[in-house]
Amino acid sequence: AATLVGMLDHLNAYDLGQTVWSYSTLRLRHDGLLDAIAVRVKSNRDDHKPINIANLSWAYAKVEYSDDDFYKYLAGLATSMMPRSNPQDLCNVLWALASTRVKEPIFCGAMSSTAVALLSSPRRSGFTSTELACLLWSLGKLGESAKGSGGHGELLELVMGALGEEVRARTIGHKDSSMCLWALLSFGLADRAWSFFDGFVAAGLDPGVTSLSTMLGAAQRAGDIEHE
Repeated sequence: AATLVGMLDHLNAYDLGQTVWSYSTLRLRHDGLLDAIAVRVKSNRDDHKPINIANLSWAYAKVEYSDDDFYKYLAGLATSMMPRSNPQDLCNVLWALASTRVKEPIFCGAMSSTAVALLSSPRRSGFTSTELACLLWSLGKLGESAKGSGGHGELLELVMGALGEEVRARTIGHKDSSMCLWALLSFGLADRAWSFFDGFVAAGLDPGVTSLSTMLGAAQRAGDIEHE
């Protein structure tokens, strides 16, 4: 890592993203390298692509690097590249903001509009169930609203429709279901959460321990004896 710090001038935008992504995937954190790459990225000397920003955002958040201004800068870059972004690009940046609790409503609004357009395309532009659940979970963590004209209601409806298809096809995983349920509850949409949960039961699927615990807790807090 120390050697790489001295070689940064020889790395391009893609190399920067891949370097920190590789370290973070291995759960390795080298603050000297992270600091140096952050300074380099903010120097605005590189021609970044959406995948570079997505990799940088995910990698820094994965190792719990703390620098709100840097995450806001990355979100700004991601917003400017929104028309060229794919589902994974959107999810990586949004997840990074949610994981570090850095609120960027401008990015969230642009992301939501882009995701709606992508989900309205044939085969929902390749969104996986994990990416769909990540969108809702991340928005919930950031305290975004899924209600009203100023919220992410249209995105919510498209995501829930797509996840409902995954349930009926029996292709959704435990983690995805638990993330979705948590998000719905955080949005104050308990009825939607119970409807989604009941869909699992009706399909003969095991929603997983986390989902069961999440819904049991919701029932107890609401005094919902029937569901409890």
